[in-house]
Amino acid sequence: MNSACSLIDAVPAATFRSDGLALDHSATLPLDCPVERCRERRGKDGERGGPGAAPLLYPSHTPRKPQIAQVHAAEHKRHMPAMPLDIRGGGEYFALLGLPLALVGRGVPIVGRKPERERLMNRFIFTASMLVAASSAVASNIDVAPTTVTPLGTVWYETGSSGGGFSGITGFTGIDADGSAMIQGDRTRFGNGNIFNSNATSSLGLASNLARFSFDFLVTQQGATVLSAQAPALRVVLRDPTNSRRIEIVWEDGEQNLADQVFVNGAGTLNTIYSGNFFGASAARVYPFTAGSGRGLFDGANTLIGGSDSAQSFAALLANLPADTFITGISLGVGSSVGTFIGYSDHVDFAVTGGIDTTMNFVPTPSAAALLGLGGLMAARRRRN
Repeated sequence: MNSACSLIDAVPAATFRSDGLALDHSATLPLDCPVERCRERRGKDGERGGPGAAPLLYPSHTPRKPQIAQVHAAEHKRHMPAMPLDIRGGGEYFALLGLPLALVGRGVPIVGRKPERERLMNRFIFTASMLVAASSAVASNIDVAPTTVTPLGTVWYETGSSGGGFSGITGFTGIDADGSAMIQGDRTRFGNGNIFNSNATSSLGLASNLARFSFDFLVTQQGATVLSAQAPALRVVLRDPTNSRRIEIVWEDGEQNLADQVFVNGAGTLNTIYSGNFFGASAARVYPFTAGSGRGLFDGANTLIGGSDSAQSFAALLANLPADTFITGISLGVGSSVGTFIGYSDHVDFAVTGGIDTTMNFVPTPSAAALLGLGGLMAARRRRN
C-alpha cells in the first residue's frame, strides 16, 4: 500500500457500469495505483467524496466485481510534483486579452499542482470569454469593423455614392492609430441603422431625446474644380409618422456661423483633425432636409414651415416637428459637386436619453482578435491533453 495515501471516506454501496467497473464502493482495498493514475472528483460542497460527489473511476485497474475505489486523502498532494504551466510562446493570446505581459506573458509560469493548474486555466478561459462577450454587448465604447453590428442594429454600409464615390472603413491612421471611415467623391453616404425609413421602421428613440451626436473628421484632398472647401457632414435620420415623412437633420461645417467654422472658407487646413457636434459649446447649427420636398420642414399640406429651411439649433427645429417623430438611423457623408474630395471620419458619439449610448471607433479588421486568441489557447490545451 502506498503509505502516502489514506482512506478518508466510506461511500455508498457499489453500483456497476456495463463494462464491469464499479462506480461507488463501501469497502476498501489495499491501494496499489501510481499517483499519476489517480483521478480526483469534488462534490458540490467542494470536498473530495463530499455530498454530491461525482463517481470515482479508476480505469487503470483491472476490472472486476466488485472493484474497490479508494478516496484519497489530502496527503496525495505531497507526492504530486508542482509542475509549472509554461506559457512561453503563448503570451500573444494573453496580450490580446489586455492582460499585462509582466503577469502572464513570455516566460512567466503559472505554478501549481496539475489539478489546480487545470482548474485555474479553465476558470481563466471562462472568465476571459465572458469579459470579451460582455465588451461586445455593452453599448458604450466599441470598435466598429466592416462586419460589426452596432447598437443601432446594423453594420455601417455605403450608400448614395455617385460619380465614382466610395465610403468604407479603411486603415487610414490620420485620426487615430487603428483606422477611420473614408468618404470619397460625390454625394457619398456611410450609414448605420435605417436611413431609408417608413412609418413601420423600428425606432431608436424619440427625436426629442437625442442627447449627443458628434464626430471627428479630417480632409486629405479637395476636388480640383470645387469652388468652396467641403468637409464630411453628420446626419441623423428621422421619421415623422404623423405626416409620413423622412427627414434628415444635417450638421455641416459650412452652415455654422463664420466664427464657428473650423475647416471651410479657409478656417482650417488639410490633414488636420477637427470635430463636428450637434450640441457644440458654441451655437451649433443644423438644417433639415425633407425627402421629396427639399430643404426645410413641411406641414401636412406640404407647405414649407416658415424659417425652417435655415440653419438653426436642433432644439429650434424640434419645436416644428410632431412629438412622435423618432430616430431611425445616422450617416456620415459629403455634399454634391465635390469632385475628387477625400475625407475621413471617426469616433462617432451617439446617445439617446434612456436608450443607445455609444461611441463608435472605426477599425479595418474584425475586433474579435481576443476571441481568436482564446480559440488558439483552447486548441493548445487540447493538444497538450
